[in-house]
Amino acid sequence: MAVRWRERVAQARRAMGTWAETGRKAGELGRVAVNTFRWRMRRRRLERLQALGEIGTIPTEWQIAQASYAMLTEFILPSNREMYGHYDADEAWNLFLRFLDAPSTMLDPTGLAISRELLVAHLLHAVHVSAGYDVGLLHLIPGGLDALEEQLQALLDGRHPRQAALEAMQERPDYPERLLAAVRRYRADPRRHWQVLTYEVPADCRDRMEEGVERFGTIGRLMRHAASLPRTPLDSVVGLIRA
Repeated sequence: MAVRWRERVAQARRAMGTWAETGRKAGELGRVAVNTFRWRMRRRRLERLQALGEIGTIPTEWQIAQASYAMLTEFILPSNREMYGHYDADEAWNLFLRFLDAPSTMLDPTGLAISRELLVAHLLHAVHVSAGYDVGLLHLIPGGLDALEEQLQALLDGRHPRQAALEAMQERPDYPERLLAAVRRYRADPRRHWQVLTYEVPADCRDRMEEGVERFGTIGRLMRHAASLPRTPLDSVVGLIRA
């Protein structure tokens, strides 16, 4: 037991990084908190999404909030629980390590307020069976996909600045290689490979995963779902009364 806890303390220290890195993360956390309320900046990304033909109308903040909550509670959390049952990993502990490594990525569920660097960090330290949502977000940011490929290659070559911390958090050692291959397929044909698949989904998880990915699996899909929801809190109340 003592050995296990020593290993966990070492993992936590690697995830936190140096004091300088911890200070940088605190600053990033503050920036994401501010950017969450900067609708103009978030709207620029949505306008880019609209220009790519992924959405028609841009949803309101209230619609986005409702869709984000649905994505978290109906897809992300339950599918994570199902998937973690298929490999030897402690879900709660790994989530804690990811928070220490990049706390800002957990503050904004849509990713619209998160920088390119933080999106790349999130993709590197959390196994994504379907990475289409985050890769699609990076596609909206100049140089985003190039940065992801560069860091994945560095991780595979053993020269990433956060090599030890990232390796400690990855439940599957071949994930970086699989993600890099999936990203390159996406870049060659985004329409065909929009899901950015890295692993086969276990049979007993397939229904929830397929349904969730179809509805929430890209930023465009999430925003189209959001646009179908009540536009204001008042509209939601009226809908509840009429139901």
